[in-house]
Amino acid sequence: MTVSRVGVPGVLSELKIGERRRIRGVLATCPPQVSRRLASLGFVPGAVVTKVRSAPMRDPSIYRVMDYDICLRAREAAQIECEPVE
Repeated sequence: MTVSRVGVPGVLSELKIGERRRIRGVLATCPPQVSRRLASLGFVPGAVVTKVRSAPMRDPSIYRVMDYDICLRAREAAQIECEPVE
């Protein structure tokens, strides 16, 4: 997996608390049912996501997208490709 750095695309699971990214889409390896579920939750291309907090063991994490908070496991967040917000 790639290392998340400012200005470098990555996946949602790599975000640090308070970091914002714009969604590029889901990875091609993502199962269709997971892809549909993520889209129905608001994780669509162009949406801005902020990592709000993590559980004590760092999984799951809370992400804010479209003005509401969603809890995702790291394996789900790792399917969402994102890029820095300009």
